[in-house]
Amino acid sequence: GAADYRAQMAKNPMRYFAQPELKDGYDTPEDYEAAIRLSFPSLNAIWGPAMHENFLHEIMVNEEGKVVDRMSAATGQAIQRMLDGYSMDSEPIQAPLLSFFCLQDGHYFLAEWMTQEQRSLVLTWFEQDRIPYLRTWMQEFHRRVPQAQVVEIPGGHHYCFLAHEEVVVGTMREFFEA
Repeated sequence: GAADYRAQMAKNPMRYFAQPELKDGYDTPEDYEAAIRLSFPSLNAIWGPAMHENFLHEIMVNEEGKVVDRMSAATGQAIQRMLDGYSMDSEPIQAPLLSFFCLQDGHYFLAEWMTQEQRSLVLTWFEQDRIPYLRTWMQEFHRRVPQAQVVEIPGGHHYCFLAHEEVVVGTMREFFEA
C-alpha cells in the first residue's frame, strides 16, 4: 500500500543527491527541454518526436515572457499526494484486464552529473530494493485481479509504450482480438 511505497521510495538514493533543479522559467522551449532532460535522465531513453511534441503542448509563455510548465503547482502537488496515498481498490475488477509491469532498468536513471559512487548507489537500489518491490506489487496485483493478463517487461522503461512499442502494441492487439 501507500506506506510500503513511501518506505521504499525513502530508500531511493536519488532523493538525496544534489541534482540540477528546474528553474521557475526559461528563455526558450529548448532551454526548458534541456533542463528537464538533465534533471530527469530516464527521459533521455524515450525522448524523440512524440515526447518533444507532447512537451510543446505542456508548456506556455507566462506574463513575464518566460517558458513555464502549463500545469499549476497545485495540480502537481495534488497528483503527488494521490501517488503517495494510493492503495489498490478493495472492489474486485470484473472485466478482462491487460496490465504491463516494467521492471525498470536502473541505467535509465544514471545522469552525467552523478559521481561514480552515486551511480553505484542507484544501480544497487534498483537491484536490491526497487525491482523486488515492483515484483511484490505485480504479484499482489495479480492476486487481486486473477483474470488479468500481466505482462512483465524486464529492464523496462516507465514509458513502455514508447521504449517497448513492439511488445506493447503486439500484446494489446492480441488481447483485443481475443
